[in-house]
Amino acid sequence: MLTETETDDIRLCRLNTGTIGKLAALGRQHWAGAREKTPATMYCLCMAIGTIIKEYDWGIKYIQQDGMCEISAKITSL
Repeated sequence: MLTETETDDIRLCRLNTGTIGKLAALGRQHWAGAREKTPATMYCLCMAIGTIIKEYDWGIKYIQQDGMCEISAKITSL
């Protein structure tokens, strides 16, 4: 799913909002198919995405409250 630029950015620990958007799109697919759309389900989706992103120097924000809210908004946006 990632472009060559996006994979290079991951390798070089550069922020790429396209990559975050693609991860959120995967989360959106899981959210749409979830039997229970609860806060706990959303938390798990956000934490899964945040855990992937936090591996990069700029990504620790995504496992903190503001970053998880940002991911949640991306997952639930149209």
